[in-house]
Amino acid sequence: MESATYTHEHLPLTDRPRPKPVTKPGYVVNHVYGPNVELLTSDGIVPFGFELLARSDGGENSERILRVMVEISRAVGSGGVIEAQYRKTLDGGSDGEEMCHVEEIRRVVEKYEGGLHACGAVCGGVLGGGCEEEIERLRNFGFYVGIIHGMIKRGFKEDKEVDEARNLALQELQFFKDKE
Repeated sequence: MESATYTHEHLPLTDRPRPKPVTKPGYVVNHVYGPNVELLTSDGIVPFGFELLARSDGGENSERILRVMVEISRAVGSGGVIEAQYRKTLDGGSDGEEMCHVEEIRRVVEKYEGGLHACGAVCGGVLGGGCEEEIERLRNFGFYVGIIHGMIKRGFKEDKEVDEARNLALQELQFFKDKE
């Protein structure tokens, strides 16, 4: 989903001026194929990932696989990454200005990085055979790590939000300290 989202954000679909995407210094998006091929390819990545996941265990852990698929769908769907993209377009303003309010950025980060990291942690816990309490602790840990990652990515390196998320993530890890 990260690849599909990145591709969608960088598609040259119109000739209207667009805000410059946040990329690593010196990194240039090279469009080898036309927007139609790029769009179809990025849209095909997510279903292909589900297909690979569904075929991954030969039916031995079908309940776990189904739960992981539901978790991924929830994280990337209309209440997750898609909502973050929508909020980003609303908060960015119609003239292409970057988001400037911490609260707006926090909402996007919670849905995007927070949701994706939480999903990844839960999927690992589910596939690893964790109990419900362990899975929920992993969900919280992943969420806080995603908040840290998202806020740092947006320039909030030494910030109250980052420090608070770091402390909450470490608290969740304490649960696992003496466990196997």
